Amino acid sequence: MAFSLKLFYFLLLAVLPLLHACSSTAKEDSEIAGSNQKNAVEKRNVSVEIAEVFEGPFYQEIISNGKALAINSAEIRFSSNGEIRAVLVKNGDYVSRGQVLVKLDDEDLKIRLAKTRDGVDKATVELDDRLIDYGFRLKDSSIVPKSVMRMARIKSGYNGALYESDEAKKSLDKTKITAPFSGKIANLKAKNFNAANTSSEFCTLLDDHQMRIEFNVLETEYKFVSKGTVIEVAPFGRKEFVKGVITEVEPFIDNNGMIKITGVVDNVNGYFLNGMSVRVVARNTESRQLSIPKEAVLERQGREVVFTYENGRAKWNYVGIGLQNSRFVSINSGLKKGQKVIVTNNVTLTHDLEVSLKQ
Repeated sequence: MAFSLKLFYFLLLAVLPLLHACSSTAKEDSEIAGSNQKNAVEKRNVSVEIAEVFEGPFYQEIISNGKALAINSAEIRFSSNGEIRAVLVKNGDYVSRGQVLVKLDDEDLKIRLAKTRDGVDKATVELDDRLIDYGFRLKDSSIVPKSVMRMARIKSGYNGALYESDEAKKSLDKTKITAPFSGKIANLKAKNFNAANTSSEFCTLLDDHQMRIEFNVLETEYKFVSKGTVIEVAPFGRKEFVKGVITEVEPFIDNNGMIKITGVVDNVNGYFLNGMSVRVVARNTESRQLSIPKEAVLERQGREVVFTYENGRAKWNYVGIGLQNSRFVSINSGLKKGQKVIVTNNVTLTHDLEVSLKQ
């Protein structure tokens, strides 16, 4: 009896660890199953956005940096020496063609002009007297022979008086600077009552209703650009691009293997400033291609993969890609027009995974 009791306790001690181990294994299996189920639920709730495979012209892009410059600009300089009496504009002012920008002291020149006009009047009287000597009067000038009129003008000093009067008027006109074209005032430094001389720059005048865009392309990109090629331009730090066209292609390659390109864009609401650094995208239309957004293309095992959306599931597709630009890639194989491709949350997708469309 005692032996049987000892045997019972011995067996009980041997079985208890096994029961505990089985219980722990079952618990772990249950947790793994729960984890798998949780992961499956999470994967089923992956929310994605889609885009349609479309066919159309594909735009080959060349991206470069450049400068925006006013379509017309001029350094406005003083035409004569003197004291500045009135600066009539400020930096940033818009002025019209012919508008007076600055005036110099003109009192002495006004007196000089008045004297020369008196000289013209005296010379006119003397001319009439000379013509009388030849049997004519000044009022008969239409019938006076050219040789007689020429001699009378010289002897009377009439020609010299006219020259002096014209020169005095030109000198007086030089005391005012007018705008040669409409535009904005820049680099203005002149101040009232300071001295001005012909070597001094008064200001820079900018006609920036359009901007000249200067940028460079590699010689290998030369075949993609020509006069009339569409460009899109934006200042650094801004997303809104303005469309324009290429107007000049420099037929010369510099020492760095670059070709200078010039384009023109409209400067609506002063979007660009003279000298501003800009991003330039030159677009050249290729033949019709099947295209999708670049975000849809992934690389798996060294090959390009695109997930399509079919009946609420993600489908794995190997694709062959062709041309690329900043937004799209062309598809040579693997997709058909009208298919829906997944463009967001596609990095962790697997084949046939259940997904939902983002609302």
